[in-house]
Amino acid sequence: MPKAASDSKKASSAKGKKDTKKDKRAPTAYNLFVKANLQPWRAANAGKTPGEAMAHMAALWREHPDNPNRGKEPKARKPKAGAKKTKRGKENDAPADIGSDETIPNSDD
Repeated sequence: MPKAASDSKKASSAKGKKDTKKDKRAPTAYNLFVKANLQPWRAANAGKTPGEAMAHMAALWREHPDNPNRGKEPKARKPKAGAKKTKRGKENDAPADIGSDETIPNSDD
């Protein structure tokens, strides 16, 4: 006997919802620094892009007294998985069959 349509809808909607409430993490020292300094910087530097604003915040944070990593060199970044070291458009990126001495049969032959 087929199930009623309303029963299947209830089952699928119950799966997607979770009833657990997690406490929010406390903001980091960097989050508090940006919150306190970003708005005044934007007011003084109207017309700058958000990227420029965050780059300036990062530069200020590097030497800020609240920064636990102040004075240390930034960590080296790991290369992305599967990233190639050569850029596209160079000779060594061309497929092997291009420029080979083999001739391709022509329908005119």
